[in-house]
Amino acid sequence: MLLHVTRDASGYFENFWAWTADHDNDYSLYWEVDSSISQISVFSARGVLIESQDPVWIYGSSSEHTIMYQYETYKAKNVYLGHIQTESPYYQPEPVAPMPFNSSIVQFNGDPDFSDCEDKGCKEAWGLRIIDSEDITVHSAGLYSWFDNYGQTCLKDETCQSRIMEVRGSSSVAIYNIFTKGVVELATGKDLSQISRYSRALGSDKHHPK
Repeated sequence: MLLHVTRDASGYFENFWAWTADHDNDYSLYWEVDSSISQISVFSARGVLIESQDPVWIYGSSSEHTIMYQYETYKAKNVYLGHIQTESPYYQPEPVAPMPFNSSIVQFNGDPDFSDCEDKGCKEAWGLRIIDSEDITVHSAGLYSWFDNYGQTCLKDETCQSRIMEVRGSSSVAIYNIFTKGVVELATGKDLSQISRYSRALGSDKHHPK
């Protein structure tokens, strides 16, 4: 896990980058003829987990390349996330989440098991999960999936992964300005309700995750 804000904690955080490496810094990403020679596969299970019952403010942060999720609030209260950014692991869905950490699921509260998935594109890291939480505000989030097993043909039709944000069992949640890349569903909620990137009726209740 890259950062854990526990139930008894409270804090103000700004300008941090929780990162699992996707490339070797000894190689240049920009000047090599073939930039793929710098790509590496490093496996980290979890990104930022917030369980705090007291206020937490996070401004200008990023969490990238962990297998289960990049940000998650679990039974948390009074959390503000301002200008967050995520990237899914470049190698997914090979292997699919939560591999290779199958045996470690439920070691931490709120671990997703991806048991509701029917295809590989669904078994990829969540960018943001808000689970059984209350009074959560998100002001601007960029949730990005740029690759499918290191390939980028999926960007042509924005299908690098099926879903990236989940809100479930929560109340008083306000989310403003969501930006996604390479994702089919903008948001997933109770009973797998969803907001598709193709939806033109975002003001309709039937499109709102609960």
